[in-house]
Amino acid sequence: MNLVFYWYYCLPVVLVVLYGGILYYVVPPRSLPAWKLRLDLSFILLAEGVLVAAWLSKGFPLPVFYALTYLIQAAAICIRRNVQIRYWFFINLNFVNMMVLHMTFTGVASLIRKAAMHTLLADAVWRTASVAFVLTACIIENVILLYKRNILFLLVIEAKSDEARPFMAFLSFCTGYLLLDSLLCEAELMSVYPALFLLGSSTVLAFCIIRFLIRIRTIMHEEYLRKEHDELSARLESARESTGSLKRMTERDALTGTFSRRYLIDYIDKLIEEDQLFSLAFLDLDGLKLLNDREGHDAGDRYLIMFSREIETRLGSGGLLARVGGDEFIVLMPDTEAEAAESRMESIRETLESGYWERPMRFSYGVTAYLPGGSKKADALLREADRAMYRDKIYRR
Repeated sequence: MNLVFYWYYCLPVVLVVLYGGILYYVVPPRSLPAWKLRLDLSFILLAEGVLVAAWLSKGFPLPVFYALTYLIQAAAICIRRNVQIRYWFFINLNFVNMMVLHMTFTGVASLIRKAAMHTLLADAVWRTASVAFVLTACIIENVILLYKRNILFLLVIEAKSDEARPFMAFLSFCTGYLLLDSLLCEAELMSVYPALFLLGSSTVLAFCIIRFLIRIRTIMHEEYLRKEHDELSARLESARESTGSLKRMTERDALTGTFSRRYLIDYIDKLIEEDQLFSLAFLDLDGLKLLNDREGHDAGDRYLIMFSREIETRLGSGGLLARVGGDEFIVLMPDTEAEAAESRMESIRETLESGYWERPMRFSYGVTAYLPGGSKKADALLREADRAMYRDKIYRR
């Protein structure tokens, strides 16, 4: 009698406590203090322990036992505020898993014993054996999850995803379907067909749940890859824009908006590589230092901006203006010989020195040209134009 009492009550209680202890470390952490988590777990274990003991001793209908078990687990979640969907996800998934295991055990035992399922469930020993089997299987599953954290991590991610919402509806359907299936365990049918049907339906549901989880994971992986692709594309576009901005900054002078020395040198090298005729005019503003000393650098900057705009206006699309120093500019004129470049620059100088602006714009210049078949490089051409400019400046003085 003592052995039977120990089997009926002590073994299930030990398994319930062991299952709950492992579940405490496996269940995803919630935003609650540790003592509240322990209190919630103790409430669930106590309620489920009392329910299991009542079912083992009284043997009331299996659908009622299942429904009460689900209500206990759901009540532990509903008493909180801001319930997240992932908690319902785990409750439904765990409950369906336990029902499938329990009914599979009952169906297999019915086929092996060649006895009706309601006959087995009427026996307290078989009820205890079925509960012990389910709890042991769940303990093994949770131990696996405890050591395979990547599986648990994937389940948590899936529970938080939007794709889990239709799966929640499917799990609710599975819960209702298994509750209806459990009625077969109470039916007084001696045929093996109810047991076979129960095993078949449980197997199909388990297969569908596994396939659903795999499908959710695939969808989430594809969504992750799509978001990662969009993020990388956005980063690439931003990098291109940054590169374009940096390129424009290196191509243009910050003050006047004319081309920079680096851009000019690259352009000259390109024309030399293509062996094209072009001329260079080296320009040096006269009196800029004196203007800066008298009226300040702001006045000098405005003078530089106005000068560069007037030069570019008169060059049009047939020339390129670059600022290569504080008051030094280079005019590049493709397909232009030295004599034509001299004439053009002299005409521009006479116009700017005519004095119809706020102040006359005076500058010295020197011209050099690259002839096809020549061997001069950009630096040599710039030095030649610079020397010619100094000769012009000395002559004008």
